[in-house]
Amino acid sequence: MTRRKGEMLIMETKGEMQHIEFEIPSRGLIGLRTQMLTNTAGEAVMAHRFMDYKPWKGPIPGRSNGVLIAKEGGTTTGYSLDKLQDRGSFFVDPGEEVYRGMIIGENNKPGDLVVNPNEGKN
Repeated sequence: MTRRKGEMLIMETKGEMQHIEFEIPSRGLIGLRTQMLTNTAGEAVMAHRFMDYKPWKGPIPGRSNGVLIAKEGGTTTGYSLDKLQDRGSFFVDPGEEVYRGMIIGENNKPGDLVVNPNEGKN
């Protein structure tokens, strides 16, 4: 939350759950829900409402991950996607048609990576 210019106002334990309240700029909320649900394996509950207008708090960093791009068109294979699994998470499944230059996944590291999702087992 601090990277998104949020300030913690309340933090208390309620049974087995943590209740945390932040004051965060509206632009800091963009993409936050998805990231929070991913990091907490779907256990987080989030609600927000507009408080008031405040001065600009500074820049908020953008995405930190690149994308996986298909090197060639064709049909994806399970063998190839399994080999590339450590590179990131895929948006496509085995047996799907892809075209050259198609974004097929999210890279774990910054920067884009061109991969071959069509390679078959020899």
